[in-house]
Amino acid sequence: TPTGRAMWARSRTTILVAFIAAGLGAFLLYSPVLLQVQSFFTQRPSALKGISTTSWAMLETVRVLAMGFGAGNATLGAVVLAAGGALFAVGLVAYARHNLVALALFLAPVAVIFAGAAVARGTFYPRFLFALAGFAVLIGVRGVLVAADWVERRVRDTSAGEARSERLGTALMACAILLSCASLAKLYRLPKQDFVGAEQHIVSHRAAGESVAVAGDAVTAYRAYLHHDWPQVKTAAELNGMRSNHAVWLVYTFPRYLARSAPEVMAIAKQECRDAPEFRGTLGDGDIVVCRLEPLR
Repeated sequence: TPTGRAMWARSRTTILVAFIAAGLGAFLLYSPVLLQVQSFFTQRPSALKGISTTSWAMLETVRVLAMGFGAGNATLGAVVLAAGGALFAVGLVAYARHNLVALALFLAPVAVIFAGAAVARGTFYPRFLFALAGFAVLIGVRGVLVAADWVERRVRDTSAGEARSERLGTALMACAILLSCASLAKLYRLPKQDFVGAEQHIVSHRAAGESVAVAGDAVTAYRAYLHHDWPQVKTAAELNGMRSNHAVWLVYTFPRYLARSAPEVMAIAKQECRDAPEFRGTLGDGDIVVCRLEPLR
C-alpha cells in the first residue's frame, strides 16, 4: 500500500540496522559451537545421501501436509492442499507487486537452506524448513485476503466492498484454523513412532526361548530408551545365527534406510515378513514392523 511504502522509505535504515544487529547477535550466540557444526557437516558424510534427497523431502512435505489438512483422508487433504497452494501463489504475487523487499526477505532463507544442504552433507529433510513456517503463514494469509477482495469486488459493486472482503477473508482463515484443529485431534491419537506398542506386542506374544533382534534405526529406541539388551543385526549371517535353533522376533523401522545400512537383513524381511504387523505412527515411513522369523531347523 502507499502507506506501507512511505513507512518503509522513512524507516528502512532502522529496519536494515535491526536485521544486521539480529544477525550478528545470532552469530555470537552460536559461535561456541560453530566449529563443531562445521566439522559435522563437512567431515562426516551421510550414509543417506542418495535416499534423503531434496525431491524426496518435498514429496514428503506434501504428503504430511495433505494427511494433516485432510485429517487422515488423502482425498480431502489433496483438495485442501491444492486450494491452499493456489492461495499461497496469490499471496506471492501480491507481495511481489506491493512489497518486493519483504518477499525477498521471506524467500532468501529458503535459498540459503537449500544451498547449504546441497554443499554440506547432501541430504535434505522437511524439518529444515520448519523455522520458515511463519513466513509461509504470512504469504498464505495475504493470499486469502487478496482472493477474498477479488471475489467481493466481482460479486458486489458497493462502497462497503472492502469491509465485506475483510470479513470474508477472516471467515476463510477461521475455517482453515478449525480444519487444522480437527486434523490435530485425529493425528494426535497416534504417536510419532509406536515403539512401545511394538514392544508390548513382542512381550505378550513371545514364547519362552525365543529371542529378539533389532535392525536399523529402531536400535536407539529399544536399547537406549526402553533399556532392552536386544542385539542389533546388520548382516544375514548375524540374523540367521540367532535363529539357528529357535524363532527370532525381528523389529525394524524405516525400510528405505535399512535397505541402505543392512541390505541383507532387509532382503530377509521382504521375503519372510510380508504379513507382519505394523505399528503405525505419524512419521512418514516410520511405522514399526514386528516380524517373527521361524527357526532355520
